[in-house]
Amino acid sequence: MHFLPKRASWLTIFAFSALNLAYFSFVVFWWLSHPDSLTIWIETASKGLLNQTLCLFFVPIVCLIFIFLIRIIKLKPADIGLRRDNLLAGMGIAVAFWSIAQLAHVGFVLANHRGLNLNYIWTSMPFAFDGLGSYISLYAGNAFYEEVAFRGFLLTQILSRVMDTGKWNQRNSIIISILSSQLIFAIIHLPSNTNSLHPIALFLEQFVFGILLALIYLMSRNLWICIGLHALLNGPPPIMEPLLRPASAGLIALVAIVIIAGWTSRGKKWLAEIRENPVPLGILKSMSQEA
Repeated sequence: MHFLPKRASWLTIFAFSALNLAYFSFVVFWWLSHPDSLTIWIETASKGLLNQTLCLFFVPIVCLIFIFLIRIIKLKPADIGLRRDNLLAGMGIAVAFWSIAQLAHVGFVLANHRGLNLNYIWTSMPFAFDGLGSYISLYAGNAFYEEVAFRGFLLTQILSRVMDTGKWNQRNSIIISILSSQLIFAIIHLPSNTNSLHPIALFLEQFVFGILLALIYLMSRNLWICIGLHALLNGPPPIMEPLLRPASAGLIALVAIVIIAGWTSRGKKWLAEIRENPVPLGILKSMSQEA
């Protein structure tokens, strides 16, 4: 199975990006401003299990991923990173890093000489539904969609197109593709950033966040790992309390990214080939020849 996907046209890439910007602008400026929206009713009826975030991402998952990219453009799931043979490994790594984040949370609390209790969100049935719904929405909604859209599809499609031009060597092609695709990722978030006190800082954070996950995807070739790390960086509710800032879980995820990038044999090999072999399609060709 090839790492490089079936090519989509530049028109498809532009249309996909524009549809994302249009949809999420609509969500921020109209949908979320209506308290009687369908998503609120679904969240209330399911007691928080199917929360508003999951509902809002369900629409682009169905319309933009499965209808537009797979049914209309005729891409295969593997072309956008959804490889079944990577699922178990990706889930295992996601659970491992989630466990590390939970242990780190406990360690931070104990280091500050504070007592530990089970997080209140898991001790009451209505709150427990909210907590479970938070995990479902992060993994199956937000993280799933954004990784498929901006790493699985946009990154690899731009990379394929840039490599096809033959104007840049392998390293520069990868740099151009990562920066351009993740700039689009950050721009898509601009509508939601309008509610932030520091929109520029948030924009830069999202841009860097996208670059890190793009590197992980290119090195691991496993989008499920990126989905798990993305959800962890978004700060799901911890098992124990007192609660710390979501940055603590994000810090653990960033450490995990550094470990994957710097210490796995695949990451070392990838970085070494980037430095030593400037021939276009060098590392990418080797990727496509592997299982």
